[in-house]
Amino acid sequence: MAKSKSDKKPTGIFIEELMEIKRLKKKDLAERMETTDATVSRLLTGERGLDLDWFHRIAKALEVPLWQLFQPPVTENPKSPEAALRSALLAYGVDQEELPQVFKAIKGFVSDGDEQSQSSRPHDQSEPANRRRESTP
Repeated sequence: MAKSKSDKKPTGIFIEELMEIKRLKKKDLAERMETTDATVSRLLTGERGLDLDWFHRIAKALEVPLWQLFQPPVTENPKSPEAALRSALLAYGVDQEELPQVFKAIKGFVSDGDEQSQSSRPHDQSEPANRRRESTP
């Protein structure tokens, strides 16, 4: 029984997702890889096998390290402090519904451009977090 195109498509490889993030079309990727659009299309659909040479060429064309082709890309702006804080809070175990309250509490400790001296800020004597909070069922 012949395989359909969907059966051949490589899984666990995030080339198309990285192309989308970098706003590249197959034509753009092909130019960067010094190959044809048809070859890129065949590589992405699984009609043509991906070997280490192709992976290196694709990673170079996408300007990412090779390993990143095998990791789901981060869609949030990694340079955004808000996104980093949100991720850290969720990883620590804060519920999604609690995030607005947590951000409101944090804003109480942080001034938006107002230069307060260290001595006028409230002194936080709580213990630093060193383990993930257990969620209750």
